[in-house]
Amino acid sequence: MATFHAYICMFQWIASWSLFIWGLTPSYPFKYSWAAGLAGWLLFAPLNELLLSIKFALCKGRVQSKNYAESKGLDKCVPIVYSTTYNIHAFGLEKVHPFDASKYRRIFEQLKETKVITSAMKIHQPEVPDREFLQEVMTWQYLFSLNYATKIAKIIEIPVFILPSWVLRMRVLEPMACASLGSVEAACIAKLKGWAVNLGGGFHHALRSEGSGFCIYPDITMVSHYMEKWYGLKKIMIIDLDAH
Repeated sequence: MATFHAYICMFQWIASWSLFIWGLTPSYPFKYSWAAGLAGWLLFAPLNELLLSIKFALCKGRVQSKNYAESKGLDKCVPIVYSTTYNIHAFGLEKVHPFDASKYRRIFEQLKETKVITSAMKIHQPEVPDREFLQEVMTWQYLFSLNYATKIAKIIEIPVFILPSWVLRMRVLEPMACASLGSVEAACIAKLKGWAVNLGGGFHHALRSEGSGFCIYPDITMVSHYMEKWYGLKKIMIIDLDAH
C-alpha cells in the first residue's frame, strides 16, 4: 500500500502538469485546462491524505496486535534486520550531506565478507510500513506536510526541493520509513531471542510531530510505543551513540 501510494502520487503529478502545459498551448481545445491542471496539482495531496486518514480510522486497532512478531515470522530469523530499501539515493544530491545515506549496504556487505552473516542465515527484511503503522505514533498534520518537497528538504538539510514530492517519497521517505519499521521489528526479535540489531534507523532527532537533522520518522519513539503496547514494557533504556 505504501509503495502503491507513491506511484499514485507520481501519476497524479504527471497528469496535472501535462494538463497544465497542454492548456497553455494555443491549439489545445480546452481554454482553461491549465487551471484544472494547476488545481489538480494543489489538491491531490490533501485528497490523498484525507483518503489515507479515513482508511487508517477504519482499520485502527485491527492492523497491529500483540501477535505481530509471530505473524511476521520474526521468531525464525537471526537477530539481524536489514533491507536494501534502507539506502537513500536521490540522484547524487544525498552526497552533499555529511550523513552517509548508503552506509547500511556497506555495513551489510562487510558483515558478509567477515562471515558474520552467511547465505544460510535467514535475515529479516522489513517492508515499507503502511499509514496505520506510522499514524499510530505520529500526528496526521506532520505526515501531511511530508507531501511537499520543501518540507522534506528542510528536514534532511539538502536542496531536494527541486525534485517532485513523489520522487522524494520513493527515494527518501520510503527508505526511512522502512528503516523505522526495522527498528521496531528488531526490538521484537530482541524480546524473543534476547538481542537483535537493526542495520538502519536511529533517527533520534525526529519527534512525533516534527523532523530535523536528517531524521523524518521517530523510530525510537515507535520502538517505545509498540514495546509497551505489545509486551507491556514500562522501562526502556536508550543509549545514544551519535555520529559526532
